Amino acid sequence: SGGGGGGGERPGLGGVRRAARAGWREGCRAGGEGCHTGAGVTSPGVKILIADDSTSDRAVARGILHEAGYSVVEASDGQQVLDVFQRERPALVLLDVVMPKIGGLEVCRILKAKASGYLPVLMVSTRNSVNARVEGLRSGADDYLGKPYNRDELCARVEVLLRTRAAFDERGEGVE
Repeated sequence: SGGGGGGGERPGLGGVRRAARAGWREGCRAGGEGCHTGAGVTSPGVKILIADDSTSDRAVARGILHEAGYSVVEASDGQQVLDVFQRERPALVLLDVVMPKIGGLEVCRILKAKASGYLPVLMVSTRNSVNARVEGLRSGADDYLGKPYNRDELCARVEVLLRTRAAFDERGEGVE
């Protein structure tokens, strides 16, 4: 676990809380500004774990999320996801379905079982049939996005999940 953090804030979530309280709003644009949400939750420094075995897909997601102001950590297989999650405690996991060692669906189930509160998982995959999306959601994912994804749509989905996490956290139900 990461340090206790002052004021009762959980690791990886301070940026979400500060942004929500300040009502800071910026648009998700190619110019590198933070993502915008209607609720005032933005991205400065919020940690996201990008889990994908494809180097190029991780690079695309990293570029989008860095430009939006997020802090990014990465994993390239299912076992690394679990290790990085335990060490880094990200606020959100962007998780590919097809991964070596442990598949994304099983990793999602494990992460959800380990989380002591709400951990948003955004499943991503080139497998974008209705059956694939339903399988991802039933594994515990909070949302499912087909690849290749649009920059604005990725930002919007991340924002919604972080807004939801912030609401859980305000009620004392966030991840430890």
